[in-house]
Amino acid sequence: MATAEQQITHLRSLLDILTNSTNDLIAELSSYSSSKSTTGSGATTDHTDVRIPKDPKTEDARKRVIAATASLEAALFTPQWRLGHLAHSYFVSRALHMAVEWEIPQLLTTNGPMHLDDLSAKTGIVDTRKLGLVMRTLCAHHVFAETALDVFANDEASTALATDERLANSVRYASFLFPTADVLPSLLKDPALCASYAPRDSAFSKSIGKGMGQFEYLNAHPEWRDCFNFWLASLGEYLHGLTDVGGYPWESTLRNGAVVVDVGGGLGSSIQALRTNFPDRQNDFVGIVQDQPGMIEHATAHWQKTDPQALARGGVKLTTHDFFNENPVKGADVYWFRSVIVDWQDGDLTTMFTHIKNAMAPGRSRLLIGEYIMHPTCGDALLPDAPPPLLKNYGEFQAMGLISGFILTVSPNGRQRTVHDLNNVVEAAGLKIVKVWICRGLGNVIECRLKEDA
Repeated sequence: MATAEQQITHLRSLLDILTNSTNDLIAELSSYSSSKSTTGSGATTDHTDVRIPKDPKTEDARKRVIAATASLEAALFTPQWRLGHLAHSYFVSRALHMAVEWEIPQLLTTNGPMHLDDLSAKTGIVDTRKLGLVMRTLCAHHVFAETALDVFANDEASTALATDERLANSVRYASFLFPTADVLPSLLKDPALCASYAPRDSAFSKSIGKGMGQFEYLNAHPEWRDCFNFWLASLGEYLHGLTDVGGYPWESTLRNGAVVVDVGGGLGSSIQALRTNFPDRQNDFVGIVQDQPGMIEHATAHWQKTDPQALARGGVKLTTHDFFNENPVKGADVYWFRSVIVDWQDGDLTTMFTHIKNAMAPGRSRLLIGEYIMHPTCGDALLPDAPPPLLKNYGEFQAMGLISGFILTVSPNGRQRTVHDLNNVVEAAGLKIVKVWICRGLGNVIECRLKEDA
């Protein structure tokens, strides 16, 4: 146990970081307070959101605040309190799963604030006290608001669940995966299964899949395949969304008819993010989404609904492709792997990247890998460290990235990598990492070139 003087020093250090970093965020907001755009109707809108940083300095301030807040919590709670909460926190996740399954966000959007009696009648949860426990647990975590005793309304988070189809499906898919967490401990204790990365040896296969790997199962169950696609798009949004538009110099890349190939691109969310965030570049580049036939079928419906003109005018092309075969698009400006490599082992990646290398044009093409890179709490020489006394990887800020590691472990039996791990694969394919772009959000962009261009 730390002495009183040590505790004082630690708390003051955290307070300094919190104060200085919060002031940086306030300064950012203040600088944009007068920068408002006018809509066609004459209304003014302020696009500033402190949760979506506009520059690396603001992002670093946000990361410091999040890390310092978690460090402060660790300093103020006893191990018994903190570990007790952590050991039982899966009930919070289940409360969220239930609220989405019962469509409570939609009910509150349609009806406004509702009493527990009315929510009970609409959801079929007959015991209002148990329903109230679910709601109050979520309210305590800033999901929903109890506006009066036993009366609940949507807040910003639950409104997002009601209006964002991808987000709601990501919660549904997380609930779908819940049985995998139950079998994971016994699977990891089995030496053969623990050492295997075969899809049919995953926790998914041993629980939900009944012997089938994740993608094998999803191809056989289109309703969950579609939910998975939405989940993947939403996961990419909060893990990599800022990477797509703010972490790499896309502005100078998307010009002069540039070709961007989104390999294993699912719905094509990456291409959509580029078109949305660089609207003046929509006619300056072509986005080609490559994936399996079932995925492309779903992607076609998605684009026909959200941006049919992109397909009609040829700005976006949706094509079937197996990335274990030769890539048919030669000499593209960018071959983009976003949230793809984690599903595959080193030998598979070497094969994929070798096909990309063979398609690349010297002096023009690059392979970009958009992925969460593990940053150890002890630090990494290739990644920037947080200032002391924070954990060197920014602690709590990295939490969702590490949780995604468990998702990879239980579902496709995939894995996350350090920069060193990834470099080994890239080199084996005859390419070279030329830069790691440290991006806003949890993602990074690893830029690879032909060795003669590096």
